[in-house]
Amino acid sequence: MAKFLTSQERRSKLACEEFCAEMRSLNPYADVDWEQSSWVVGKARRASSRVNERIHFTTHIYTSSSPGSLGPAFPRVFGDFVRAIVVDKALSGTKRPTASAQMVLVRALRYLYEELKRSSGADEVSPWRLVRAHFDNAVQELLSREKPYTSYRVANYLQYVAAKVDSLGLAPVAMVWKHGVERPEGAGGLKANRVGKRFRERRERLLLSDEVLYAVAALSNAEDLDDRDLVCQRVVDLLFCCGFRVNEALALFRDLMVEEAVRDDLGQLALGADGNPVSPHFGLRYVPEKGGREASRIKWVPTELVPIARRAVTDLLRVTSPYADRARFAFENPGRAQFGEPWDSLPSDALVSLQDVAGMLGFRKADTARIWIESNVRAGAASTRGESCMKGDVEGAVSRLIHGASISFGGDLGEARVHELLAVVPRNYFHSRKASINGTAVSVTDQNISDYLCGRSSSSGSAKSIFERRGLRDSSGAIIKIRTHQFRHFLDTVAAEGGVPELVRARWMGRKDLSQNSAYDHETGISLARKVRQRLVDGTVEGPIGDYVRAIPDPVARGDLASDLIRGIHRTQLGRCFHDWAASPCPEHEACWGCLEHLVVKADSMEMAEAERQLLETKQALAAAEIQKSEGTYGAGNWEKAHRRKLIKLERILAVHKDASVPDGTLVHLAASSVGDGSPNE
Repeated sequence: MAKFLTSQERRSKLACEEFCAEMRSLNPYADVDWEQSSWVVGKARRASSRVNERIHFTTHIYTSSSPGSLGPAFPRVFGDFVRAIVVDKALSGTKRPTASAQMVLVRALRYLYEELKRSSGADEVSPWRLVRAHFDNAVQELLSREKPYTSYRVANYLQYVAAKVDSLGLAPVAMVWKHGVERPEGAGGLKANRVGKRFRERRERLLLSDEVLYAVAALSNAEDLDDRDLVCQRVVDLLFCCGFRVNEALALFRDLMVEEAVRDDLGQLALGADGNPVSPHFGLRYVPEKGGREASRIKWVPTELVPIARRAVTDLLRVTSPYADRARFAFENPGRAQFGEPWDSLPSDALVSLQDVAGMLGFRKADTARIWIESNVRAGAASTRGESCMKGDVEGAVSRLIHGASISFGGDLGEARVHELLAVVPRNYFHSRKASINGTAVSVTDQNISDYLCGRSSSSGSAKSIFERRGLRDSSGAIIKIRTHQFRHFLDTVAAEGGVPELVRARWMGRKDLSQNSAYDHETGISLARKVRQRLVDGTVEGPIGDYVRAIPDPVARGDLASDLIRGIHRTQLGRCFHDWAASPCPEHEACWGCLEHLVVKADSMEMAEAERQLLETKQALAAAEIQKSEGTYGAGNWEKAHRRKLIKLERILAVHKDASVPDGTLVHLAASSVGDGSPNE
């Protein structure tokens, strides 16, 4: 017997069916079967373009003998809903999300499916029966199973689904649901601590230690690296010099170098102290992976690192030139390929034996050539006369492999042919057992660089890192391992400690959002305190504490006073705190807006946005308290007074941010208010 549907459920069911039908007709993923539980949606990340991206519309699986196993497919009705949400997500942005991002969305929907199935108990799990409780329970289940950062990310997608369901009327009642999962401090963000064990552990895990830097420098200058290791090392050098994401470095074009003369204010060539023109700026053209710095697409290299970057590019061009030339020939001459003499002189219709094919492709055994022919040429086994196939068939197979090795940048950025890339090598170039396939060309992958830096051991094979092969260990005796993203963390932290502004760091790193800086900034509280003390001595801190230090005429005494006043610094949502936590707990904990041991960083966009957000919430709370006070509610007057005090403080903070007379980046210490708002500090 069919379950009774209310009028609201009938409307939401109809809306859901219409939504699924519309998304099915607008599906941007070409050549996929809507009903299939897995969609192949194109090439994977740019530097791993040999791997196809897939979206799996399957439920959770918790026990499996195979790590790559998938759970059962979603039932038809809920499966259509999941596919429609995924398609809508692909259509809604300016850039299609990656398959990995879409799989996080599917992961969120898996939790939702489990809660809906548990509550309905029906064979057909109907998405139009969703209510707030399903989302609340899904978050609780999520928190019990996943790590903090994963929980936060999946919860954001649950919130996205709830908003989409509300906007399209797919549920009987609007939910207006928020997940309430706090962003973990370890993932960066405005509240990331700068002291304590967790901060030190995260800093040590993500930054490069001195001994690791020395090991990388020794490898960079080593003269006994073979070409395979040299290719990987020069890519690593570019990661170190330029802070590229690894896929950005591996997708660099061959014509990447840019030089720009340094000119003075009059437009003339700038001259150094010796009277000679200053060395020109040196940069590398690149395509930012996540949409940052799309205007110029040039990564300017710091002056001190230019020789290293230039050497890396020169060596990569030299080593990979033969492979790029053969790939270019195959691209410009479809169906043709080059193997070197004597093979290039043979006519295309010449019959070649298995042994000949092995010689053309660089195989050691004729049997390997037979397997390759059966997989790529599809000409079958050798004939009774011993010939395998025509030379032109081998050429055509190699040419097809090269034409299929292009990489996609996504969106309207198009794709790059393999011969246009800086890091191009033959197939199997880095394989420990297989020979490189002569005449072929592919881009270096991020897995190749990871194997070089970390090594790999799996059921499919293993690879020793360069550190393991050379016996390079850290102070604990363990073999050194480096993740490619650690170079970005290291460079960003060095820039922060050197005083590089947030906007400059974000632009140089190719970020779209300034707030992303925080996840890469591991500057310690000691370093922050040192910079604040120096600014106090220099007289560039505004407010009472700055005036107090500036009143000391002796520079040495000023430095001593600054050291006494600023023992440590940590960042808050609204600025910088200089309370000495070693002396006492904070009397204004979580109330930085009203604390006298707090500094505002003028025009800091993240801190200004947080002040505006808190001000809006405070205005709403104040209005509610005023209503309750007017109605005579007991204690409402105290709440009204507290909210008004906070509102005044936040308005003063925002006034600092918006004061055009104060230079951006200035540290401002707010004086005690003179408006008589009743604050304990006043």
